[in-house]
Amino acid sequence: METENVLIWPEEYVLLLKGLLEQNGAFILDALEAWPKCEESIDQQGVCSISLPPIYYLLWQKPAEPFDSTDCQHLSDFDDLAYKYIESVLKDLKLQLGNDEQITLLLLERLSGYSDLESQMVIKSKLSLACLAQQKRFLNVLKLLLEQGLQLSTSDVMSLLSYDELHPLLMPFLNKSVMDKQALISLFTEQLLQGEDRFEFLAQLEPDDSKGILLESALLEQLKQSSAKQSICKRFMEQGAKGLLADENGKTCLMWAVERGFLDVLEILCNEELLTQKDNQGNTVLHYAVICKNEFAIKFLLKKNIDFTIRNNLEFTAYGLAVELEHKQIVQFLESQFGIKELSKPKQFKRINLVHSIHAFIGVLLPVQLFFFFEPDFDLKSELSFILALVSMLLMFFAMNLKRCSLYPDIKHPWSLSLLRAISPFSLISQLMLLLVVIIVALT
Repeated sequence: METENVLIWPEEYVLLLKGLLEQNGAFILDALEAWPKCEESIDQQGVCSISLPPIYYLLWQKPAEPFDSTDCQHLSDFDDLAYKYIESVLKDLKLQLGNDEQITLLLLERLSGYSDLESQMVIKSKLSLACLAQQKRFLNVLKLLLEQGLQLSTSDVMSLLSYDELHPLLMPFLNKSVMDKQALISLFTEQLLQGEDRFEFLAQLEPDDSKGILLESALLEQLKQSSAKQSICKRFMEQGAKGLLADENGKTCLMWAVERGFLDVLEILCNEELLTQKDNQGNTVLHYAVICKNEFAIKFLLKKNIDFTIRNNLEFTAYGLAVELEHKQIVQFLESQFGIKELSKPKQFKRINLVHSIHAFIGVLLPVQLFFFFEPDFDLKSELSFILALVSMLLMFFAMNLKRCSLYPDIKHPWSLSLLRAISPFSLISQLMLLLVVIIVALT
């Protein structure tokens, strides 16, 4: 059965109010001395009757009407004269002071001269003094209570933090006014990792070096969420996050930022160390930019001089990966904007085959030239030697250009192909020497 809460207004409240307004110490002391015991009791019907210290009632100022939105019903034994007195003095005070909060501040200031406010605030109750001040928007009253030693439960803190305007007010008192600091630290840590901006509160509660790691973890966790927000990430970075952590797959904050399309985060985090990091598949952040077809990120990274020749575990550079994934627009972008171009594996082997076929052909031309040179019935020895030597020179020049081209695959060749490349220069030199002999003979 749900318990119904009823706040009991003691008849001594009228005397206390009268004494505070008239600054009559005798009335105040009499009211405080006769004030009923502060307690909570539940009857057989499940009604919880609550009696509280005077400070609570001064925040309400008068019993709430039954239709007012409160945590409990207000019940009093005031007669008509008492009600009329309360209404009359509060109305006059509001005209003089301007608002209800100033009335409460005045009453609390005068009460503090006769009673210790902190001793009244330590009374445990299901009704929160901090939440009451927050509900009534008595921010100056809340500040006064915190200065006087008001202790906050975890639920009090979370309720107050739901209002942004209370953050600056609460921050200076957070470390000394929290009842269960460790529970609040755990809750803030959990919320931070879920993307909420709780780092400054954590630092206030427990300033130490471990908060840096926690902030890095929070940035990574925020970027991993499908609902990640760039504004929250930027806030973490303003507080000191450097994006140094990676997830279980080796995927760094920079890679996640590219995947999410957070260009501001990419720009802030970008440094030489992070640009060279790889995930477990060997992919760099440029590979991720290609995978996500993020032209803005690709352009930014290449202008930061990222090494675009780095290959992942499958031997794909960023350009090669774009070709493999058939991202034609990205391929054209890399070629036209940055002059980056590579050959696919079939084309790479075709290029290797072409180069070594030319070398082999040059090697074959020497025995052909020798055959006709020593053929007694062949009369065009001079012409043939010149033509074959010239062809060999042109083919050698073409093969060398193909080999030196940036598109030529940088892979280790078998020793047989290396031997073939060594034979072609020998063939060319021999042909040139034979041509020289032919020229000398012709001249003599």
